[in-house]
Amino acid sequence: EHIGYLGNFSLFDERLYLDEQTIMGAVSTVGLHVLDASNPADLRLIRKVGDADGLPLNAYYDQVKDPVVVDHYTIRAAGLVVFDLNSPGNPPLVVSTHGGPTVQDANSQFVFATLPASNGAGSELMLINVGDWTLSKKNVDISSFIIDVVAMDGYAVAGTSDGLVLISTADPDNPHVVDEVTLPDSPYEIAVEGDHIFATSYGTGTQGRLYAFVLHDDSLRLAAVFDLPVGQAHIGVEPGWVI
Repeated sequence: EHIGYLGNFSLFDERLYLDEQTIMGAVSTVGLHVLDASNPADLRLIRKVGDADGLPLNAYYDQVKDPVVVDHYTIRAAGLVVFDLNSPGNPPLVVSTHGGPTVQDANSQFVFATLPASNGAGSELMLINVGDWTLSKKNVDISSFIIDVVAMDGYAVAGTSDGLVLISTADPDNPHVVDEVTLPDSPYEIAVEGDHIFATSYGTGTQGRLYAFVLHDDSLRLAAVFDLPVGQAHIGVEPGWVI
C-alpha cells in the first residue's frame, strides 16, 4: 500500500534500509540520504552526505555495495565509511578510508569485507570489529572469487564463483572455513533466516535457480532446489517467506 512519497531525488528501490524510525538510502551519484520515517505518510529528508562533504561516497552503481546498518551505525562500502546515527540530523563520521575493502554485511560483532587475495588468486574475507573498527587478527583466505557475504550468529556465509563457503567466527581471533559446497552455477545473492540459507543464481540457458540450505553442526545441508525464471536473482526473506 502506498502511504507516503518523497520526490525530487533518485533512490534505487533495493537500497532502502529501515532502522527503527530512520531510513537510509544509498544513491549512486549523490551519496547517503537519511530520512525521517517516524510518520510514513510524511517522509522527510533530514540529512544528505556526499562528495561535497569531502567523503568518498560518489561511485557508479556497479561499484557500490548496499549500505549496512548495525546497532546505531550505517556503514558504506566506498572503502570503509561509518556514520553514527545516534544524531541522524548530523551523523558524525566515525571512520573513513578511501579505497580498500568492499563491505558485504555486518552483525553486532563484525563488519565483513572482502579484498582480492594478495597472491592474485581468490579473495580474502576481512573481519572488522564493530565499535573500535580494528581488524581481526586473521583474514580468511578463499580460493575463489567472493560474490556476496551474509552474517549469521557465529558464522558468515560467502557466495563464491564456485558455490558457498561457511566460515566460523566463534573464535574472533581464528575465523576459519568449516564447510564448502560446490554448485553447478555461481550464486548471485544470498539471504538467511534463522538457520536457513537461501542462494539464487542465474542458472543456465533460460532457467535460474533458488538453493535452500540448512545449517547443522558446522555444515551446510542442501534442503531443496527450485527453478526460477531467468534473471530473477534478487532475494529477500521474512519469517516463513522467501521473496
